[in-house]
Amino acid sequence: MADTVGQVTLDGKGNISGKEVFTLNGSISINSVSGAYTENSTCIGTWQITPTGTGTTYNFNTVVVNGGKEVLLIETDNNTVTERIPLALVPRLPDHGPAVAARPA
Repeated sequence: MADTVGQVTLDGKGNISGKEVFTLNGSISINSVSGAYTENSTCIGTWQITPTGTGTTYNFNTVVVNGGKEVLLIETDNNTVTERIPLALVPRLPDHGPAVAARPA
């Protein structure tokens, strides 16, 4: 079984940075992550996140909800089974300050 939780910052210019904690069969690792995001005028967007040293990029579709206080995201990579839709909290849009995101692996 695998899970991921992390905190990322969206800089308002399309860049993502942060850290994620990964668990896989009881082993825990912490990785820096970087990536990019988009968001259109209807609050729909995408995230691409790459953990440092993995060479793997994870892709998500996103929608901003709750008056800009939350972001719902779902992984869109092939062969991905998502048990729940992860939730990311952002303090205010369009600034995109720190966001906390959980992603089931």
